[in-house]
Order: sequence, then structure tokens, then C-alpha cells
Amino acid sequence: MPPKVEYELTDLGRSLITPLTLLADWAFENRPTMEQARLAYDKEHGGPAK
Repeated sequence: MPPKVEYELTDLGRSLITPLTLLADWAFENRPTMEQARLAYDKEHGGPAK
């Protein structure tokens, strides 16, 4: 049987769950606006950076 390792978040790590969830929710809700802003910027500045 191969060795088994189980990982678990610390209390400090668990304290990040709520803020990261809020950030992910914000990004999902604002994605269309961010995409429009990126397209407008690219149009004004000659396309996406390479």
C-alpha cells in the first residue's frame, strides 16, 4: 500500500475562505465590465500586449 498523506487547512488558512469567496464572487459578477474595459483599452492602445 502506498503512503498516504492528508492535508488540512490551518485556522489561518480557513480564515481566508470568506474573503477569497467574496473576491471570486466579485470577479464573476464584474467579468463582463472588466472584459469591456480591456477591449476598450486594447482598441485605444493598439491591441493586447504581447
